[in-house]
Amino acid sequence: MISSSHLRDTLTAYLDRHPDDIADLSLVLELLAKGTDLADRRSWQGHVTVSGIVLNPNGQVLLIHHKATGKQLPPGGHLEPEDETLHAAVVREVTEETGLPPAALTLRDGLPLHADLHRIPAREHRGEPDHFHFDLRYLLSTDTEVLRPQVEEVEAARWADPSELGDPVLRARVQALITAP
Repeated sequence: MISSSHLRDTLTAYLDRHPDDIADLSLVLELLAKGTDLADRRSWQGHVTVSGIVLNPNGQVLLIHHKATGKQLPPGGHLEPEDETLHAAVVREVTEETGLPPAALTLRDGLPLHADLHRIPAREHRGEPDHFHFDLRYLLSTDTEVLRPQVEEVEAARWADPSELGDPVLRARVQALITAP
């Protein structure tokens, strides 16, 4: 299980790199300071999720068509009790949703490329009130382009131009990495 200290250390290092993001993450920091277990998906104030920004050699990003939201998103999801690190969680989620084997995925940096806070609407049929997801988005690369989407959660998976990433900050950070010498 991912500890609160692991989350706190990761966010502290992330904010050292991206200090302008502190206002966006104030709720996360407040909940951590109160001792909220943000690794527990039943923490209804909010909890951490992870996403993989997977780049192929052509500079394309991996997007899935997520059934529950109907949106084109990078692969990712909730932390599980067996996840020992955030890195392990993001590799597991990318593998589960796209079929890319863990050995084909390379973590490009130990820190998230982007952190996002977004509200998840209540899903009464699942007994879930509205809450926040604190999505930590890690950059990965792969040379494998064959995708096998998980049909239970994902309608399709495809390689796309980074301009299709929905979040403008994430899009700018990915495009800057691709064009950097």
